[in-house]
This record gives sequence, structure tokens and C-alpha cells, in this order.
Amino acid sequence: MILLFGFASGAFNHGGTGPRLPVGFLDKYNSQLNRSQANASDPRALRHLEALVEKVKEVTADIPDIQDQIAQCQEAVDMALRIKQGFMDQLNREAGEQGVT
Repeated sequence: MILLFGFASGAFNHGGTGPRLPVGFLDKYNSQLNRSQANASDPRALRHLEALVEKVKEVTADIPDIQDQIAQCQEAVDMALRIKQGFMDQLNREAGEQGVT
């Protein structure tokens, strides 16, 4: 069992005072969060993460800092895309200087 934010993975609405999340949500969330953090240059994991959270809106009550975590992933993706674009711009300038098209 994976613990994330103090909640056991696979938690669900059991009528108690614990988190009210669908079965397997935290496992999926943790997986997408890790994928996004591991490869910020590929925004697909972030899009999957955002879609997962959108499906289960009550998650913001059970995981208070979830929006901050997603924002940090978005910042990393944005930075990776800026770096990639800068690299591509530099390659294009160098190719243009050498007469390569």
C-alpha cells in the first residue's frame, strides 16, 4: 500500500471520516504526478493528471495542496518547453548561418 499525503492508496467513500476518494484514485494520481515530474518535457502526463483531478472534483478537499502540486508540474512543463524551443531556435539560427535549410 502506498501512502500519499497521509492517505492510504485505494481509499474510497466508506462513510467514515477518512478521505472520500474513488478506489484506486491515489494510485493513479501518484503515478501521473511521478510521470509528470520525471519527464517535464512531455506534457501528456500533466494533461492526464489534470483530467483525473477534474473527474473527481472533491479531491481538492481531501488533498489540500493538490492545486499547488499541479501548478508546480505546469511550471516544470512550461520551463522544459521554453528550453526545448530555445534549443530549436538556436539550431535553426546555426543552420541558417551555414546555409542549411
